[in-house]
Amino acid sequence: MVGRTLAHYRLLELVGHGGMASVFRAHDEQLDREVAIKVMHPHLATEAQARQRFSREARAVARLRHENILEIYAASDPESPESYLVTEFVSGPTLRKFFELHGPLPAEIVGLLGWVLADALAAAHEFGIVHRDVKPENVMIRTDGRIVLCDFGIARLLDNDSVTNTGQLLGSPAYIAPEHISGQPQDGRSDLFALGVLLYEALSAELPFSGRNPHETLTLIARGEHKPIGERVPGLPRPLEQIVEKLLSCSPDDRYPTARNLGLALLDFLRDVGLATPREQLRSYFLDPEGFWQSFLPQLVETLIKNGKARAEEGRTAAALSDWGRVLLLSPGHAEAEELIARASRLKQRRRIVRTIWISIGAAAACVGLAVLGQSVLSRPKVAPPLHIVAAQQTTASAMPISADTDKAPVISVDDPSPVPAEADLGQDASTSKPKLVHRPLPVKSAAPTHVVRLEPWPKSVTVTHNGKRLGAYGTDVRTVQLGPGPNEFLFESQACYSEKITLPAGSTPEEVRVRLRWKPALLQVRAHSGRLQPSDPVDILVDGHIVGRGGQVMAIPVSADEGHQAVSVQVGAPGHKTHTENVQVRANQLLQLDVDLPMR
Repeated sequence: MVGRTLAHYRLLELVGHGGMASVFRAHDEQLDREVAIKVMHPHLATEAQARQRFSREARAVARLRHENILEIYAASDPESPESYLVTEFVSGPTLRKFFELHGPLPAEIVGLLGWVLADALAAAHEFGIVHRDVKPENVMIRTDGRIVLCDFGIARLLDNDSVTNTGQLLGSPAYIAPEHISGQPQDGRSDLFALGVLLYEALSAELPFSGRNPHETLTLIARGEHKPIGERVPGLPRPLEQIVEKLLSCSPDDRYPTARNLGLALLDFLRDVGLATPREQLRSYFLDPEGFWQSFLPQLVETLIKNGKARAEEGRTAAALSDWGRVLLLSPGHAEAEELIARASRLKQRRRIVRTIWISIGAAAACVGLAVLGQSVLSRPKVAPPLHIVAAQQTTASAMPISADTDKAPVISVDDPSPVPAEADLGQDASTSKPKLVHRPLPVKSAAPTHVVRLEPWPKSVTVTHNGKRLGAYGTDVRTVQLGPGPNEFLFESQACYSEKITLPAGSTPEEVRVRLRWKPALLQVRAHSGRLQPSDPVDILVDGHIVGRGGQVMAIPVSADEGHQAVSVQVGAPGHKTHTENVQVRANQLLQLDVDLPMR
């Protein structure tokens, strides 16, 4: 196509090729400027109605105006035999290429990246547009350091009906939100899930969900099975760790409600480390990654030292140690950080010793109290009724109280640690205090309540686990379960379905537990071949009229099986070839292989 003219755009160079479109550098002969043209593969919009819808949706996306969103200049006319988009031309690398060159990024830089992308997504979502394919390949870095998010609404542009139709899985498998896999409607929170995957990858150079094939990857996503980012990246700031994990939640309700809310959370983290102007600072980083980081590092270290001291004064020992620990990760051998950590550790150890002493003293006082009570009882002529005896020691102003709350960290004063009483003084004070005897009736222990609940799973072919104990197959091994005092946790598992977990709170006594498991998708593997079909030729796969895959000659495509098994119509097409149509049966979590010979037109 190089050398051709579309309308008043002359195609100069092929710069990219994918399953949906080819991208050309072109010259706008009308306005005398360089542009990019994304030309959709002709077999994706063969009907006039589809072309009209494409043009309408393209105009809607073109109304987006944001400095971090690729600007759309124009779209093809509905009467044109070809569908295309005209955008600004970005000559810089993609974020994917940047990751490959630089590896994992510092946590603070990832926070900047997340905020800028969240701001761009918020602008689109508030305009009623969902991206549906957020990934590093769709983020480009301009030569001036500004990043732009590309391909907004492409999935919707290419969908002839609705992007939420069952059986349709447009997008990159590793970034697809769980609700899309299960055929549920998508909204802005689906983009936030994909952004969470991108940030996870930026921090660790690893994908959170990565199977041996697309089907396995989608299964991991649907189950929410991934290694927490805090385990992959030791020393990661806790606020950023929590943000990423929240974005990767299986349920959209457990993520941030909007991209704006995400932006606010990221901004809190960034301001805490001295990054108050994220858009400008991210731009400076991409212009000179090494130079920016080297100039920012001393400031960051100073900020972390200061923040740690403030948190220690507030009694937030764990947060303080986290700040100083990150200093040592960024600047190994940092003398002040090492001294602060050592001082905090010594103080914690001394306080643990003091607490142990007080526990021992309390036990001794209780023994003394029991001995005194014993003598009193022996001297009485009558048998006393049962009594519950509590020995309570008096505490002085200088004594450390005994607390059962071991999670509560002591307050650390960095500059002037509060003195810890000497062991001899503690012992003397305790020995002079007289134990008090408090009498109260012994509590009457009631028998644990019992309740039998009936299980009603669907489908019936599941195994049941109750409070960690595997009971066996439903209907054969178990139908009813006797509840304990609670809480009671049930796990229902099936090879063809996603597992479901139900927890009954303590004290609940339902008559039955109903659960409906979701079917896993089937995996449709298509091998298309023809004497004249080239490996680079795009092949389209449609299921019941909806495009589910675009790619090469061999593709593995997840297909929803809402009833466990169902008959679907599969169409396989390629440019210059006749479309192959075949009706097949797909079953949940099973592989169906189709070998298709595409005849020439």
